[in-house]
Amino acid sequence: MKKGFSFLEILIVIGLIGVFTYIAMISFASKPDVKIQLQNFTTQLIDDLRFVRQNSIILKSARSLTFVSIEQSDTYTSYNFSNEKGAVVERVFPEGLTLTPSTTVLTFDRDGNLIGTEATLTLTMAPYSATIKINSLGFIEVQGP
Repeated sequence: MKKGFSFLEILIVIGLIGVFTYIAMISFASKPDVKIQLQNFTTQLIDDLRFVRQNSIILKSARSLTFVSIEQSDTYTSYNFSNEKGAVVERVFPEGLTLTPSTTVLTFDRDGNLIGTEATLTLTMAPYSATIKINSLGFIEVQGP
């Protein structure tokens, strides 16, 4: 009777250890999915737009959401708005996100209507993009990831 493992058994065990190690390295080293990051930020922005609109209706006064850019450039880094108590809330864009707004200040009147014409916001995190359209009545439509 022989004692020990055969060469084939040792190769199979080493192969399985290698596969499990590779899977573990990938799962620990991977970045969050870009598409999911864009979806999450788009959802957050839509929720904040709805909050500002609802606040303008509830408080019966105009409320705004403003996109903040780096000085003298078209590169936006965050947006801010006032909550129901008047405190400023700021949301910073995730790394790699670019915004192309048709206007930098979105203001809703006391009835929740968007002041001005329809606004379009395009959010891009290569290779994905999402478009948010706000009509003059303040209704929001989303196209994207």
